[in-house]
Amino acid sequence: MAKTVPGSREEDSWFSEEQLAKVAPADEVDELRSPIPTQMVSNGEYMPEPQTEQQKRVEARLKELADTAAKKLGVSRRAFLGSSGGNGQDHPAHSQTRGGGSAATTASRGERLDLAAR
Repeated sequence: MAKTVPGSREEDSWFSEEQLAKVAPADEVDELRSPIPTQMVSNGEYMPEPQTEQQKRVEARLKELADTAAKKLGVSRRAFLGSSGGNGQDHPAHSQTRGGGSAATTASRGERLDLAAR
């Protein structure tokens, strides 16, 4: 077994070396940085399931909604997603990718965000 660095993720994990080679820290691979996870993550006790097609669609829609709102508000996508507005975009993203919800839901929420920013 390889020597681990004190305080490293490898030291604080129940994964084997083979399992560790298959995973990466969430903050290194999650470029969206959504406050709502769009895929399984692990705390080091179990192997996470791969991201499903449904989760990929939600993540893509959330990114699209966040990019639009962030541009409209003049902030970065990361700053927007870290705000309450970013958390609020999760619900339309889930609804719209499941066939429910509508663009009107997102538009009215976007208008409220714009008013709140003034």
